[in-house]
Amino acid sequence: MDILVDSTVVIAWERQQLDLNHIAARHAADVHATLRLSLERTGNSLGPHDLQIAAIALARDMAIATRDRDFSRVEGLVVYQW
Repeated sequence: MDILVDSTVVIAWERQQLDLNHIAARHAADVHATLRLSLERTGNSLGPHDLQIAAIALARDMAIATRDRDFSRVEGLVVYQW
């Protein structure tokens, strides 16, 4: 299992690579914009880094493990309390 660590956030996946091609980047950007608008409309927000982590995880159909409970505001994101 590969693990990507970002301070308190761990994104784990099995036999996948996070390729950074323009198609994947565009999809993550679209998810980011939609997620940001959705959170703002409900009076919620995430910091810019957390928002980017959540958007990438959603775009890649990945779960995250974190101590940060703010991610529970993101509908559809699988979050493991770590």
